[in-house]
Amino acid sequence: MLGPLRLEGPAGAVAVPGRKTREVLTLLALATPRPLSVEALADRLWDGPPPSAIKTVQGHVSRVRSALAAAHGDAGALRGGPAGYQLVLGVERLDIVAVDELRRRARVTALAGDDHGAAQLLRRARQLWRGEPELPPTTGGEGERARLAEEHLLLIEDHLAAVVAAGSSADAVGELEALTAAHPLRERLWGLRMQALYRCGRQTDALHAYRAVRRLLMEDVGVEPGPALRALEAAILNLAVPDPTAVATQPTPAGTAVPVDVPRYADACGVHVAYGTYGDGPTDVLLLNPTFVPVDAYLEEPHLAQAATRLAAGRRVIALDRRGLGLSDPVSPAAPPTIEQWVQDTVAVLDASGAAPVHVLANGDTALVALLLAATHPNRVATLTLVNGYARLTSCRDYPHGDPPSIDDVLREIRTPNARPVVDVLSWIAPSVAGDARFRTWWDAVGRRGASPRTAELFHRLVIQADVRDVLHRVTTPVLVLSRLECASYDPGHGRYLAEHLPEASLAEHADPDGPWFLGDVHRILEQFESFTSRHCTATLC
Repeated sequence: MLGPLRLEGPAGAVAVPGRKTREVLTLLALATPRPLSVEALADRLWDGPPPSAIKTVQGHVSRVRSALAAAHGDAGALRGGPAGYQLVLGVERLDIVAVDELRRRARVTALAGDDHGAAQLLRRARQLWRGEPELPPTTGGEGERARLAEEHLLLIEDHLAAVVAAGSSADAVGELEALTAAHPLRERLWGLRMQALYRCGRQTDALHAYRAVRRLLMEDVGVEPGPALRALEAAILNLAVPDPTAVATQPTPAGTAVPVDVPRYADACGVHVAYGTYGDGPTDVLLLNPTFVPVDAYLEEPHLAQAATRLAAGRRVIALDRRGLGLSDPVSPAAPPTIEQWVQDTVAVLDASGAAPVHVLANGDTALVALLLAATHPNRVATLTLVNGYARLTSCRDYPHGDPPSIDDVLREIRTPNARPVVDVLSWIAPSVAGDARFRTWWDAVGRRGASPRTAELFHRLVIQADVRDVLHRVTTPVLVLSRLECASYDPGHGRYLAEHLPEASLAEHADPDGPWFLGDVHRILEQFESFTSRHCTATLC
């Protein structure tokens, strides 16, 4: 699918007749593993679907099913259901799935310190990307085409970054020079070009490259290079560019494996919500994870893997990607998500997974979802544990806690490509890993998978505007409020407010500069969670 459509079976190529039929197969493949409804397919195939669109789409789907059966001898490769049509093809049968799997393996390999191995995996992924897919010439098709073009460029950047990190900079210089000419405002490419030149012993050429990009940015955009490029220039001048092989690697992942089932999909009133389960114990835990890390990436990075594995010991942990994020259906700027819809997504996942009343662990912005869930669906929640949670993010006339409304300007700079953020996001929310280049590379890669800049804008706007203070009195569930002091991105006044206004809440505070629950003193967080849930665990619930 990553190029002109090609369907192959044991006996060779299988024809897929008709342009629209080929476009339907391409759209279904690119959506994998999400299903697509007939209506969603029609919206992508036509800017203004004709009256016969539904019947026409169904005809194209029938022809797609016949072609797949001819190629693979398996009519079940295309499944239909209430949520729509879904391609069920493994890594060896669908190039886009193979590319995603190679990129995932490369991220894990790089985290383990094997940059050469990561570069080889990413090279194989690039080889599978043959060109532009066959998409309809519609607004929806063009949007998908632009998204894929950006994904392809990100894959190329990741591959060249791994090549440079592996010590093969000479192999990357020529392509980086061509790419910076084709994408002159893309600072990451210029940074890679400067690093490659420096590692080839061409310090002067690396500095010339910096001056070239600075001149381009000043002339075309009127801005200086961003802090990363400026820091790289200073390091080159001082002959102090760090050796990537010398960067401390991540902690060893937890040794105890847990059963994992991800991704699965729940239907939230027509929206496909991705979720997964970790562990198979008798107690159900709902993990409302913050950040943009997709649900299928929890076991990639050792910090998060260790925390999730311990949380799943003797339990079944249920986690989801809220609509608009990760593997769930995207959202439109014309119809941004709401906290109420995210609660709806959560309830759909609890229904689909057959969950008993759950012990909820929420962190940061997901406390908004947890509190509204407990207030509106009290029978679904056994306990709430909120780590650095809040009922409202920003301060206002009757709420003195949190950030000023101008935090929106900071978030805009963080999420906008080529912007010059006034803060480094990892130094702000997770200083314990801010200096770990391998964690930073992983964080950036999965964050891009989890949310595009436009989606991040919708997400940040929602969180800034959300306020669930008016439902706190309806939360009768026992609540443990855990506040990490010394965390630059969190005002402990939030936690104290929650403890004062929730009917059955207890507050525990401790010093920790990290915001995400899976970083910093994770042992303390999980120890308090386990003690709290055990106290409130009845024979019915656990």
